[in-house]
Amino acid sequence: MVFALVLVVLLLCLQGVLWATTALLARHAAFEGARVAATSPLDVAAAARAVLPAGWSASGVRDAGGAVAVDVVGPVLVPGLTDVLTITASAPVVAEPR
Repeated sequence: MVFALVLVVLLLCLQGVLWATTALLARHAAFEGARVAATSPLDVAAAARAVLPAGWSASGVRDAGGAVAVDVVGPVLVPGLTDVLTITASAPVVAEPR
């Protein structure tokens, strides 16, 4: 019984680490998309998706006039938490001189 409880607590802790990593990666992808939107006419969604490692995927990238928002789905250790691990991050697009 104690082993099962320790295993559940360990899985929840690892899931928390994955959640935090997903939040960091979503923020990074949003800033990369914003950088591309500010400097070139390239595909913002492709740039945001390109910086995500295997296991993480961008379920949505939106370029909403002045900001880029990215929805990132992270890996799940505990079944049923897929919707909980969709993290949205946004970054402002700051126009740079060309």
